[in-house]
Amino acid sequence: LPGLVLVVLLKAMHIAARTLAGAREQLQARNAELQAGIERIARRAERDHLTNSYNRQSILEMVAREKARADRNGESLCVCLLDIDHFKDMNDRFGHQAGDRILAAFARRVRGALRTMDVLNSGGLPAVTRAEQVGPAGRSAFGRVGGEEFIVLLPDTSLRGALRCAERVRKAVVRRPFDGLHQVTVSIGIAEYRPGEPVSSLIGRADQALYGAKHAGRNRVHCATT
Repeated sequence: LPGLVLVVLLKAMHIAARTLAGAREQLQARNAELQAGIERIARRAERDHLTNSYNRQSILEMVAREKARADRNGESLCVCLLDIDHFKDMNDRFGHQAGDRILAAFARRVRGALRTMDVLNSGGLPAVTRAEQVGPAGRSAFGRVGGEEFIVLLPDTSLRGALRCAERVRKAVVRRPFDGLHQVTVSIGIAEYRPGEPVSSLIGRADQALYGAKHAGRNRVHCATT
């Protein structure tokens, strides 16, 4: 009888342990699903839904973080302001739906050009999963600051490197018509970070360079004077 009782107790303990292990696995799976859901919501909150680029708040926060990192490490940093040429005329002529398609297609082309530059700047190392991740390999970030105006953040990038990147973007945009019929060009202004200057000053100088590109005839890249 004592032996039978021991067998029953051991069997009950084994069943309880298996039940507990199963419950633990289910809890871990649910926690992983919850974390993944939170991350998806966070990513959606930082994105512009039309162009799938970072929204204004997110990209400006990234600029501020990279400015702080450049101050700490003495690294170079550039920003590029992009503005689609004659976009208002295209909106008025073809309608807002066509304008939205152009914005979305424009963003895809810019991201494609930036991914290529990221791979080149990383010295041939494989690109990270999130192509726009800002990291030590000089990964770029791309965001929409309003209307047809966008910003590209280029950490650990000199003015010469930013000019090379901006020219690649400009050529990618003008290479072929959008939707097979809308020829689109872009003007780009570049500014290199001056140690200690506010973010507003950095972006303001890039905006002045953008205005210079517009004034000079559009479809070109201008750099802010040093």
